Amino acid sequence: MATKFPKKLQLLIDDAIRHLWDPKYPKPDLRPLIDYLEDGAWDALVNGIVGGFIDRDRLVEFLDDATLMDHIDVDGPSGITDQYRIDFARGRLDSLVEESMYSIHAIDVESKAMPPASLCVMMYYHGQGGSSYYDLSVCHSAEDYLESLKPETILEQGDLEDDDILKLWKKPRARKTR
Repeated sequence: MATKFPKKLQLLIDDAIRHLWDPKYPKPDLRPLIDYLEDGAWDALVNGIVGGFIDRDRLVEFLDDATLMDHIDVDGPSGITDQYRIDFARGRLDSLVEESMYSIHAIDVESKAMPPASLCVMMYYHGQGGSSYYDLSVCHSAEDYLESLKPETILEQGDLEDDDILKLWKKPRARKTR
């Protein structure tokens, strides 16, 4: 069921959906929707959660042999295998996504003149500071929106193949000898 918006905001939604189907139509500024998302559409926003996410760069911070050796019992760098790296990265990824205060939400929206669409938004939620919204977009579907975020955004382990993890892993630096 599509979320209902006040008339003035519905006109903005109509323009955004029209732009989605006709890129020549001017793209509207969706920022006026933010206040309404916090108040009038909060339930729809919360119910429309797609999931937590992290930026790929956030995971990369932990992908190095020194960090791995701090977390597992291994006999020095020579004892580290690619499988250790993959298992460590997947465990770290699960923790980061689970603990993330960032989430992606999609709300069904419709326009009388156009097919239905999804209003997608990234949200940062902090218990004391409230919520912040960014990257408001009207897309054909939530799936299209998620696809547009790849590969920089990770929602789950399946977003990365083992080879992707190994490519992201920071290569050990050779020690300088004097």
